[in-house]
Amino acid sequence: MGKKLCVIPMNNQYEQKCNAAFLEHLGVTVLKNLDDAYLTLKIWLNNSHFIQVDYPDETRGILKEVCFTKTKK
Repeated sequence: MGKKLCVIPMNNQYEQKCNAAFLEHLGVTVLKNLDDAYLTLKIWLNNSHFIQVDYPDETRGILKEVCFTKTKK
């Protein structure tokens, strides 16, 4: 969608930590907390770097698989 991301995972939420780790691997800015975030946010706001990720639309294949599996039982 062409949007910059900066994420702050919620503390004590394993799924949030996993999502943040994956996004950080892609190059997304991840803040650990807001206490020391001012400088990082300032840099992030002034940076025009966008991460392009292409997720193919696999809806038809998934629906075929689900429908085929359902009718097979």
